[in-house]
Amino acid sequence: MRPTLAKTALFIYLTVLQFLIFLHPISKAKGNLHFKLPNLTQKERANMALARKEYEKAIPDFVQLVQEKNADSYIFRGFVKTFYGADRIDEADAMLVHLEKNNPNSSALKFGQGLSAFYQGKLDRAESYIKSSLKMDSENALSWNVWSALLTEQGGYEDAIKKNWKAIELDPTERIFFENLRAICKRMSRPGLFVKKYKEQLQKDDKSIALGFAKVLARELRQEGFKRYAQNDLDSAIKSFLKMEELYKEVEYIPGIVPALFSLGLLYEEKGEKKRSQLYFQEVLKLNPRHLQARDKIDGNFQFK
Repeated sequence: MRPTLAKTALFIYLTVLQFLIFLHPISKAKGNLHFKLPNLTQKERANMALARKEYEKAIPDFVQLVQEKNADSYIFRGFVKTFYGADRIDEADAMLVHLEKNNPNSSALKFGQGLSAFYQGKLDRAESYIKSSLKMDSENALSWNVWSALLTEQGGYEDAIKKNWKAIELDPTERIFFENLRAICKRMSRPGLFVKKYKEQLQKDDKSIALGFAKVLARELRQEGFKRYAQNDLDSAIKSFLKMEELYKEVEYIPGIVPALFSLGLLYEEKGEKKRSQLYFQEVLKLNPRHLQARDKIDGNFQFK
């Protein structure tokens, strides 16, 4: 018998919640959990609205941000994505042209123009803008990434990987670079190449780059685990989360290990294997003693044999 939609949704909610806990501290007041969101900067507020696809809400903030003297490529990326999402990309292009008059040597602005052209399918124009951006600043990671995306669309996969790798080396914290590399490998019908590159980084003991690979692979495993759980295939779901735990342990990423362990505790609990579930909840508390959900799951009267 398959789990109900409500039960599946609850399992997914509890799993995802574990990742959110590491982004924002939580407290317990009057028996209710609540997040302590910090006061957001204008940039954070704009990016949050963009992430929620609240494009019209994000536009005023991004319009102000791109006019600041130190506006970087990440600001211009948000600006372009917001206007594109709101189906107002022509307005964004007009504003970029206006800004260029006062700042003709901005690599970030050229990147913005290149990204806009790419979104609109104007690949030749996009490539011209991106090359200009990199001529002004050869360490503009986002421009390298867009160049990689352009080459991918044109079927130049090997060159696309080289450009993508340059972006990763410049900013290994940017998740989209690793996701794009994964996509390139799949379009080449060589998905194993991504895993191979991950293993190479582990051997080099470069945890910063290896972590980016691990996060992409772990996300796929998590989604597979959710899918198997919805199909009432608990054994397969457990295998997915065990692999996820192993991945995050390889890169020593505690914010990933804890949610994997908690999910395994929930799965073994549902399977009726209480001893195993209790062991996983205890492992969670060893790594994060303030983990409220795991603490609530601990049975103080349970006897380990």
